[in-house]
Amino acid sequence: PSSDLSAPTTADIVGQTLPCEFLVVDEEKNRRILRHRRAVVEKRMAFLEVGQVAVGVVKNIKPYGAFVDIGGINGLLHISQISQDHMDNVGARLEVEEKIKVMVIHHDSERGRISLSTKHLETEDSNMIKNRQIVWDRAEEMGEKYSLAQEAKLE
Repeated sequence: PSSDLSAPTTADIVGQTLPCEFLVVDEEKNRRILRHRRAVVEKRMAFLEVGQVAVGVVKNIKPYGAFVDIGGINGLLHISQISQDHMDNVGARLEVEEKIKVMVIHHDSERGRISLSTKHLETEDSNMIKNRQIVWDRAEEMGEKYSLAQEAKLE
């Protein structure tokens, strides 16, 4: 189905080799339906690790959080993961098409879902609300601290 393509139109993919997975195989009717978008997402997700910091673009804002595109994969930045301070209105803090740094805190390649956080990138409570530049400047450092803390919990 065209809804399962990662390209805007079928003309954009003519002549290309595409990663796909079978959605339906009906031998009796000699019918096969392939899924392209999911295969692409799984391939891209293989390069994402928990604790990894990435630059993303806010694509959609909902009352419960924001959907952020990270290299063609949409992840959820839940309202509770934006800042250590309480927040009531995501739209008052983030804008569609805004670039932000986020950290991957969970990914489920089976379901194609990624959970993101900016809260864990804050050096102090409410940096995402009061001074985002600090979060941007120190994101990788804070991401590394988060990863080390997670590894220590496993030991």
